[in-house]
Amino acid sequence: PAVPGVQTYYRVCGISLDGREGPMSDPLSATAFEPNAKPILDLRFDGTDSATKVTTTQEDGVPCVRTGSDPFVAVPNQDAFNTGGEIAVLFWVKLASPGVMPVFVSHGMWNADGVFVQYHNSAIRFFLGDVGTLDAGSLKLGEWTAMAATYDGAEMALYINGKKVGSTPASGIINPCNRLLYVGRYENESKDFHVDGWMGGVRMYAYAVTPEVIQAHYEEMKSHMVPIGAAK
Repeated sequence: PAVPGVQTYYRVCGISLDGREGPMSDPLSATAFEPNAKPILDLRFDGTDSATKVTTTQEDGVPCVRTGSDPFVAVPNQDAFNTGGEIAVLFWVKLASPGVMPVFVSHGMWNADGVFVQYHNSAIRFFLGDVGTLDAGSLKLGEWTAMAATYDGAEMALYINGKKVGSTPASGIINPCNRLLYVGRYENESKDFHVDGWMGGVRMYAYAVTPEVIQAHYEEMKSHMVPIGAAK
């Protein structure tokens, strides 16, 4: 069996129903991961992040950054961000206004490469370069929402507050992106893509996390929230 974290090479061939073998493929590579592997990006905005130097705050008790204008969170590209055949992107967001088509997390460009999650035509859009697009769910202004977008090599799915709100069959390798990763904006600098609100709990995994991890992310957000009427 493959050793987690070690790139392993294989050759494969097809076998017909009557047992005949086809030609061997060119070498293929794969890297196994630990089932409970840590996120490849973990921005908590609680003073422990080394990847970003932006000013952090708390909104309703939730550690976060205020988005909508410079300076934005911009993380230098890492090889680990190009995850291949699986990915999960999780974050918390509270919108002050709907904006035009704000992009929550972006490491790629439309119809080109990478991954992004945005609010488009009153739905959440999850895009993966060379794989597909999923539009599902909606957000309420002025309320904290836990979002999760996952791709396991067979399905793209979106979750809101721990519940799956949409999915679509999908397959293929995500076209790599080698540019900056942004939180609260798109690679295009237009204000149409800026998130007017607050964002926290941004995490990216190199695999499709389980519903239990997604639910725990939602519960973590709730644990930070100050009850209505309580002192902040």
